[in-house]
Amino acid sequence: MSARLKRYQMLFILALFPATWLPAALDDWVHHKDLFSSVGDDVFLAACTCVLFVALGSLCIETLRKRVRHIRAPQLRGIVSDGMSVLPGVLVEECTVDWKERLSETKADYDGRFELPSISESPIHYLRFTWKGATTQHFAVQLSPDAPPLAVRMKLANILRPYPEP
Repeated sequence: MSARLKRYQMLFILALFPATWLPAALDDWVHHKDLFSSVGDDVFLAACTCVLFVALGSLCIETLRKRVRHIRAPQLRGIVSDGMSVLPGVLVEECTVDWKERLSETKADYDGRFELPSISESPIHYLRFTWKGATTQHFAVQLSPDAPPLAVRMKLANILRPYPEP
């Protein structure tokens, strides 16, 4: 089990934990109000709420953060594989810095090769590789004539299925 999955499980447990005992505690406080001070109740409820929001906020931020790999390549062309065989039909997109707009796109051919025109004059190009059944890959590519050719390895899902037609 990966460390990332363990972190998600722990955040999920932390988020659910107050929901399991908080209703019972509130019921006790309503029926036995003389046992607790109202100031203590407010502080305790505020602390539980903060823990819940921190746990859920951390989970949301972690899922929204993209893993961008910074690499160098001589051009915006290369080959896409899964480490054992080439992957035809992979969608390759050049995006803006914030990954919201697509500047250009192409699909890998039958041999897994792709080529994008260099549209922006920026020294760094932001490429996104998407393929059904694989984890989307994000790369910040710096063009450099002495760099090795661009070779992208897609991480396939753990299920076995035939490759989709390009």
